[in-house]
Amino acid sequence: MNRYLSTLAVLALTFGSTACLVKETTHRVYLSPSGSVAWMVLEQGVRSDEEDSTKQRREEREWLDAVVRDAHPVTQGLRRLGAERLSTHLLRSERPYMVLTDARFARVDEVIQRLLEECGLRGTATLQTEGQATTLAVSVDLSSLDDPEPETESPVVALLEDLDRYRFALTEGRFVGATGFDIIENGAAATLQEIPAETVETGGIMKLRLAWRVR
Repeated sequence: MNRYLSTLAVLALTFGSTACLVKETTHRVYLSPSGSVAWMVLEQGVRSDEEDSTKQRREEREWLDAVVRDAHPVTQGLRRLGAERLSTHLLRSERPYMVLTDARFARVDEVIQRLLEECGLRGTATLQTEGQATTLAVSVDLSSLDDPEPETESPVVALLEDLDRYRFALTEGRFVGATGFDIIENGAAATLQEIPAETVETGGIMKLRLAWRVR
């Protein structure tokens, strides 16, 4: 069960995607020095894999209608996390489709805390700044994966399907320390690491940390 792991990656194993839409999704999470977030999700190559042409057209039309109404799954998930600003842009209106969703949040720790709560996971997220250095720390009790599931599935599940395609980037400064992440591009970006299966299976405490400094 090696997955790119954040608190969401573990949860993603418990939810199956029931959609028949095929797409390639990438997430770019832009962090400012103060910890505010611009979360951009690009969905491209979107199409139905239904063999029946009538069902195919219906499924794609339902998805496109939801995009136009700012109500497709990615938008619903980001809205549920408390986005202060949220916009959806249909970049390609012909099959296969392409959509860019842009969400803005005041603080990255508040986004993650809300996400944990939506997923029914016990944990904390904190953001601390000292001088020019800022540290985001996340702690998750993985034994909470065994807790009873919520009666209603949260729309944030739509954000969990492509965790290996998440990239965190700084708008200014450099990442200088990390736990559970690989720092890349000379400190300008970071990606989630894989962890051993036993870390999840034993239900221990998972800790993630990103530290950055503004020059």
